[in-house]
Order: sequence, then structure tokens, then C-alpha cells
Amino acid sequence: MRTSRALCTLCPLFTAMFFILCCVDEGNAQSQNVVDQFESREHTFDGFTIPYRLFVPSFLDPSVEYPLILTLHGSGQRGSDNEKHISTFTIATTWADPQAQAENPAIVVSPQAPTGGTWAIFSGDPGAIGSELATTFNLLDSLAIEFNIDPDRVYITGLSMGGFGVFEAVFHDPDRFAAAIPMSSGYNPISAPALEDVPFFVFHGKQDLAVPWELSTNMVSAFEELGRTAVYTDCDAFGCSEMSVAELDSALATRPNLVYVSHPNDGHVIWDEAYASQGLYDWVFDQHRLTPDAIQFSAPSGYPSLSGMSTIEWTAPNPDDSLEVWFSPNFGQTWSLVEAGIPNTGSYGFDTEAFADTPFGIIRLMLIGADGLMYARERSTPFQINNGSSGTPVVQLLDFVFRDRAIIDPATGAVEFGRGRVVTDTSLTLQFRAGDTDSPSLDAVVLY
Repeated sequence: MRTSRALCTLCPLFTAMFFILCCVDEGNAQSQNVVDQFESREHTFDGFTIPYRLFVPSFLDPSVEYPLILTLHGSGQRGSDNEKHISTFTIATTWADPQAQAENPAIVVSPQAPTGGTWAIFSGDPGAIGSELATTFNLLDSLAIEFNIDPDRVYITGLSMGGFGVFEAVFHDPDRFAAAIPMSSGYNPISAPALEDVPFFVFHGKQDLAVPWELSTNMVSAFEELGRTAVYTDCDAFGCSEMSVAELDSALATRPNLVYVSHPNDGHVIWDEAYASQGLYDWVFDQHRLTPDAIQFSAPSGYPSLSGMSTIEWTAPNPDDSLEVWFSPNFGQTWSLVEAGIPNTGSYGFDTEAFADTPFGIIRLMLIGADGLMYARERSTPFQINNGSSGTPVVQLLDFVFRDRAIIDPATGAVEFGRGRVVTDTSLTLQFRAGDTDSPSLDAVVLY
């Protein structure tokens, strides 16, 4: 096995935790009726065989593409009985429950790791993958041939050892998954850049004595350092308070790609409670695999006319596509929907003078398909708005680098403006180039 030196320093910690996890109490056996609806199978790849259980909707329509949920169990459910990994906790049955299937029909696949096996080897090398996970990836490929699975809506969830496996699976194959739901786990934060394009809904108990809560927290922080904004249900940068149901619903309605649910008074085994969380299922099934680099920023080749009213313009070949425009005045801590359902060809006026003075403003664009799912997103560099303290509105760009991509002049390849340059009046042009569901790209011009 090839081992990354940076990640190897964590190996003793993870090894010790796996021994602890074997002793965790695993009660709460689930309804046998739902368990019995999972077909018992096995899959072999490269000489390694794993048993797995498969749930397929009884009303399966071969002409319809179905989402797929991959579940990775914890260390206590390892073995060869091909049952306890779906009967001990609700990790698999929650997605196959009749009510859940009525609202979101999906295929559910639940492999079982052998005794002594693991979902994550923590090598830090994209080319070094454990037999359990490699066989699971091959299993997903074979199921995609057997069933009409939507390749843009493959989701992965795991608890404890399986939560580590969620991070490792996304690390090894980030383009495979539309969303990830790890619980009571974590990963090395230096791996965050490889995972940054996949939406995460993270759960952890603050009193967890088996897997320290800080492992999840450190991963969420690493994602935030890459430009994501987390929705917290417990603590955020401005203090600690529990979100009400209405507040959480409102936050999830902003289509966040990072949610962190911490359980302040709970320990390691939070999983059945977590899978019953408010808004989880709607969030998961709203996720669509993003088109890589579908929206790209470049600096303007010249200045626009100076005016208070700025305009977003775009065209797209697919008439069913639409655009959402979002605005945050506080570096992405909160978002407001400026406009939704905008036609694929048109324009929208964004008036900087209509907003209160803003210390860290961000504009975010989301491309929405006819099915209502988001397939591309990107946001502007942060900017300040000062609408009148000096009598002249000022917009100041704060940073010209986002997600390691410098904003440059497409004509010359040079940075158009220096860091933090003040642009007088209200306008500066940024150009977006955005992928389209049915064709290569659409063009948009944003002036602010």
C-alpha cells in the first residue's frame, strides 16, 4: 500500500478509533418488513467478493432514470451475514421506507465489509484504494448497466467507519457523487480541495468519545477556507444557538452545498436521529452532479459605462433552462434570492445603490434545469458597497482569486486590476461562461 506522509501521521489515531468503534452498543433493530425488501446479492471484483443488499422500487419503470443511494455501515456491522448492516440502524431502510419511496423513489445499495475490513485506508494517494471500496465502485458500475440509474444523482452516506468511507470515496472519485452525508467521522483537512465540488451534509455529536467531534469540524472549516459557506444548526462564527425549524428550512432553501448538524449533548451513536433530521431528504434529492467548471470568471477587457443600474445578460440554447441570482451582504453567511425563474435569454438589472452599505458582498449565479435541479453554480469575488458616505457610491473588489483561479484578462492573460482596487461609482464588469445541460455553454455578463 502506498502511503502519504502527511496522512500517515493520522493513522494511529484512526486505528485506535476503529478498535473503540467495535465496542459501540448497536441496538435499535429496524423493521424486518423493510429489510426483507432488500435482495441479497454478492459482487466480485479483482478476486475480492463482498455481499450486498439491494433495494429496487417495486414500481420500477425501465424508461425512468432513478437516483441511487450508496450506504456504508460502521465497523460493528462488518461480517458475512449480509443482514446486520441494514437491520441494526436505519442507514439503509430509511431510504427504502414506503413513505420515503413515495416521495423520492430511489435504488438503495448496501455493501457489507468483511470482518476486519474497512472502507477507508487513509493513504492520501488517489491511486491507492482499498479492496472494499474498489469493489464497491465496480459494483456501482455494474448496477448502472443493469438498471436505469441517473448518473447525475448518485448519493453516498455512511456512519462511523462508513462515514470515513464517505470522505474516502469522494476523495477517490469526486465526479461520481452528487452529494455526501457522513456521520460521526471525518478526514484529513489537506484532502479538502479534492472534495470541494461535492455537496456535504455532515453530522456529529459533540460528546463523541469514539471519534472526536473536531474531525468533522476541521473538515467543515477546510471547506470554508476553500470558499464554501456552511449552514450550521449549532455554532457558527458569530456565536452558538440552535436553529428553529423555520430558520433551518429558510437556510436550506438557499441551496447550500455545505450543511453541518452538530448534536451538542449527544455522543457517537446519533445515526437514527440524524437520518430523521429536518430537511435532510429534500436537500439530498435536490442535489444534481455539477457540471465541472460550468461557470468561470474572467476579468473585463474594459470598463463599462458608469451608472447605478447594472445588468446581468445571458443567452442559452436550451429554452427550458433558467437562472437564479442570489446576493449575500456578509460573505455568504446569509443569502437572499434576488430573482428566480429568469428565462434562458434575457437580462436582469442589479442596482448596487438599492442595497445598504455592504462590507463583504457576493453575487451568486445558479443554473437550474427544467427538472428544478441545480446543475451549475458559482459566485463572484467579494466586494464592498459604500453608497454615500462620500457622496459618490463606491464598489471595491476585495480579492481576485477564488478557488485557486485567478481572475485574468482573457485577451492578455494578465490580471486586469490589482488586489483591493477601488472602482469609483458603481460598476465593474465580470464575465461568466456557464455550461448548459444540453449544449456546451451559455454566456453571461455581470456588471456591478
